Amino acid sequence: PRFAPWRQNGASKTDWIVSLNLQRRHLSEAQRGVVGFDLMPIYEAEAKERQRAAADETNRKKADPQGTLVAPVPQAEPAPKARDLAGAAVGVSGRTMQNVKEIATKAPELLAELRAGTLTIPEAKGKIRQQAKDAIAESIRQEPPPIRHISI
Repeated sequence: PRFAPWRQNGASKTDWIVSLNLQRRHLSEAQRGVVGFDLMPIYEAEAKERQRAAADETNRKKADPQGTLVAPVPQAEPAPKARDLAGAAVGVSGRTMQNVKEIATKAPELLAELRAGTLTIPEAKGKIRQQAKDAIAESIRQEPPPIRHISI
């Protein structure tokens, strides 16, 4: 095996590992979205760590409001969401990641088809919509018929 050292050039270790592994694969957008969905817990954990570090910094500043202990730190731009980072790592949009997460939540059985490449994201969302319509139609069929009043 060949080894390549990680050089921290702005990318996290997760981004670097994913980019090296996805470069050698030919995956559809849906398949890359599922890979990104699988990576989201890692990015969410990294986001929690960034939030914790920012809270610690804020608390440290509040402890010394005069700024006698530390110099003021310029405010950084807000960090991107975990879904956007996961999407960027696999080459899809954050919206695609949100769609895959929605599919996994509403119809986890379709995730396997997305992973296999036999189903696209729009097709999966269409199946979910159709299942919802079928469920509503079935609940309407199960309701008793309304009582009709006969006037004499």
